[in-house]
Amino acid sequence: MCYIENGKIKQFKGLPDEGVLSVFASSDGALWVGLGKEQFLVSIKNGKVTSHLKQKKARENGLVLGMFEDNNHLYLAQNDGITVVDPTGKFKPLTNKIVSDTMMSYWTVDFFKFKHKVYAASVIRGVNEIQFRENDVVFKNVYKGDFLYGAHCFNNDLILSFDPDAKLFNAEKFINGQNQNPVKTVSSRRPAAYANDTQENIYGACNNMNFGFHGLIRIDKYFNEELLLSDLILGQEIFFDKKCNHIYFGSAMGLIRLNASFFSKDFNNKFEGGNSEIISCFPTNKGVVALTDGGLFQFDLNNAVKKQLLEKDFIEFANKTQANPSKTFTLPNDKKWEKLNEKSFQLDDLKWVNNKFYVTTVDGFFIVNESLEIEDFVQAISTNFHLLSNGNLLFDLRQFSLVELKLKPKKELVYNSFNDEKFAVKELLGLGKLNGNTIVITANQGVYSYENKKLKALSLKNLNSRIYRCGFFQNRFLVLSTSKGDVIFYDSQKSFQLVKTIKKSQLFNESIIDLKANNEYLVFNTAKRIFIWDGVNLKSYSEYQNNIDLFGKISLVDDLLTINSNLSIKRIQLPKLLKEIDKQIVVNVTQNFTKNNEPIFNHASLFEAQKNAIRLQFTIYNEFEKEVFQSYYKTEGNDWFEIDASGKIILQNLSFGNTKIEFKVLDKRSGKIAWSKVYTISNPAPWYFSNPALVIYFLLFSGLLISITRYLVLRSKRQEIERLTMKNRLNELQMEALQSQMNPHFVFNALNSVQKFILNIDQEKALLFLNQFSVLIRKVLDYSTTKSITIEEELYFLKLYLSIENQRFQDSITLVQNLQCDEELQIPPLLIQPLFENAIIYGSRNVNGELTIYFSLVEEGDFLKIEVKNELNTYLVKNHSFQSRSTDIIHKRLSLFEGKASFETRIEGSFFIAKILLPIFA
Repeated sequence: MCYIENGKIKQFKGLPDEGVLSVFASSDGALWVGLGKEQFLVSIKNGKVTSHLKQKKARENGLVLGMFEDNNHLYLAQNDGITVVDPTGKFKPLTNKIVSDTMMSYWTVDFFKFKHKVYAASVIRGVNEIQFRENDVVFKNVYKGDFLYGAHCFNNDLILSFDPDAKLFNAEKFINGQNQNPVKTVSSRRPAAYANDTQENIYGACNNMNFGFHGLIRIDKYFNEELLLSDLILGQEIFFDKKCNHIYFGSAMGLIRLNASFFSKDFNNKFEGGNSEIISCFPTNKGVVALTDGGLFQFDLNNAVKKQLLEKDFIEFANKTQANPSKTFTLPNDKKWEKLNEKSFQLDDLKWVNNKFYVTTVDGFFIVNESLEIEDFVQAISTNFHLLSNGNLLFDLRQFSLVELKLKPKKELVYNSFNDEKFAVKELLGLGKLNGNTIVITANQGVYSYENKKLKALSLKNLNSRIYRCGFFQNRFLVLSTSKGDVIFYDSQKSFQLVKTIKKSQLFNESIIDLKANNEYLVFNTAKRIFIWDGVNLKSYSEYQNNIDLFGKISLVDDLLTINSNLSIKRIQLPKLLKEIDKQIVVNVTQNFTKNNEPIFNHASLFEAQKNAIRLQFTIYNEFEKEVFQSYYKTEGNDWFEIDASGKIILQNLSFGNTKIEFKVLDKRSGKIAWSKVYTISNPAPWYFSNPALVIYFLLFSGLLISITRYLVLRSKRQEIERLTMKNRLNELQMEALQSQMNPHFVFNALNSVQKFILNIDQEKALLFLNQFSVLIRKVLDYSTTKSITIEEELYFLKLYLSIENQRFQDSITLVQNLQCDEELQIPPLLIQPLFENAIIYGSRNVNGELTIYFSLVEEGDFLKIEVKNELNTYLVKNHSFQSRSTDIIHKRLSLFEGKASFETRIEGSFFIAKILLPIFA
């Protein structure tokens, strides 16, 4: 059992969490709750919970299904009879002494009262009049209809709910037995619970299990039915709160609260002195404020005029103000004040600025507060108003000058563009604020920013036609409609960059009449349609022109919209209107199916693929013929595919990870997108491609490299010992030792080159590297036992090395080579690679990050000249030790040639050159 306090749902303490059968608030301030067998019945008063479980007389007729109060007596409708609770709190089970049959009240579902008499409606026994006597009760059966599910009597109209529908009866004739034929069927939904508001509207909570008709309906005083909430919601209870005009609708889906006033959409045009033409109107939480040619009127939500300011009230205030010298104010170059009269007075327009109404006339404008009290009058003909942060009022003067006026403590002219600017503003259309700046919009002179009493022109792209209407959306976007019929969006946070254009062709080629915007919605209308932009989707609706000649001006305050023609006003809540628009089509995309392979309706936005494939079912429901809509889908990087009538979509060979799939529904009548949505298809990679697996691969590979390195180091030490003990093989062992020193050095550098790909888990590059690096390691192992290799083998090794390094540096290394030698010549293995390594580390890159290495092998007599040349990076040389371990190894290795080989390095200009002279040997 819960209650609502300050908009929040709270739970009563000390009561069961479930099993609430009925709730009733009695006139003495007590709350009565009928529960299941655990508690049966409790009353709550002044915070105290009293259980009546132990009172035998209270439990005699069974569980409490409903309650009713009459003459300070509380009547309990129970599944086996009726019990009355008197004002002292005593329970008395009522039995029929005339007809000894308690079944006359079996399964009482409703009480109603007519002409001071109480009647009970039961499921089996129809309608019974209950006549209460001192010690018993008399049940008088007035109607024997079967299967009654609800009853409601309002004035002289009686509604009874049968299976399957609800019928209307004349209450007096029905109860007297004169005519028990229904006047009409008022609903086919069988509402089981009723409530009525103060405007003779009846609301019914519908729960028809046999026919599937559910939801919340409204039956107006003419007994026209309107479905307010969906068939999907099973109505169980309903309550109307007269204090705040709210309907509380209890359903199987939870508690829903609605403002009953929304459904009174049409406001009358009956004004003092007859009908008047409507000029403009504004919605408020309490109703509508409308300006007519007869005055300013405030309607409440019941369509009643609560307050009014007639022409004579404005005339009287203006004459009184201008007659007072301390309050008189006339703008420069304005006409001299002449006393107003009803013949010359004319109301022009109504503006809403900073919670004040500005009523414009041919003689000046009035400032009116929300209570419809006139606060001020300024003798200036104006059409646009904007309140500045300093409290001054900015407005236009006859649309030909921009004026800033200080209103308090006295009226004082602060700025007039005619006096202070060489360029006078003409045909000003709108004033507003974007990102803290005041924006001035003219019809054909462009758009300006008004700062420090100066106008600064804004450069707006594609604004090549006259501006017709304007608005300020989400305190960010400047929205303009042009004489061409387009709607253009400029982003003030991006230097008024053009971000969107809605072409006239998207608006059914109809001309825009009015445009309004706020932080949530942009609304504009043509003569036949309303268009709503919520920042993402543009939606249109054309049903509200029923009972209205043509759409005229619109006004938008928060989420309330009013539309008026000359003779009608409609007040609309935009969230409900958008929901009604969305109900025009229903789209279902699912991968869930029944055993009969039928799609299940769901609201999922994430689908799971299996074995790199997925099957989806696309279904569209609408009130039109299927030919009206055409549906499409596409996946990332692909074109749109048309969805055939079957709606089956099968996707195979999906990439690992998440794939976006987008759907759209095209309305062929308008060429517009009626519905679109993006879904995500998840296709997880196999475990051996997962991040943990790749980390394991990296650790195993790192362990392998460490093992190889350790093996090479240990092998080098063994060779060192052998070299010292075998003097007859000194030269050969020295070369092998130096060569073995070279191998671990290269392995560590190669590991650094490829570490990035493994850590970034780039599968394709990692696999390519592993393949190349395995070949490289194999070559290193082979060369470690070889005294010499051919130039051809050395060149292959260098090509493989550069390929690996280019993977690291994104193919930015270029090799320019000059080969003038026999490739079958023998040289020590791994002799040239350190020179390439130095070139890569210390080489200078161009502006594109590219490095060029010049490499030559030339036979000169009995020598082979090896030269590696690259442009030197002076910064790296300056900040790092330039002499590398690799070049030191080269020096030592060449020293074993007993002075016949040489190695030198030099710098020529910006180039670093390394040169080796090696004796040619077979």
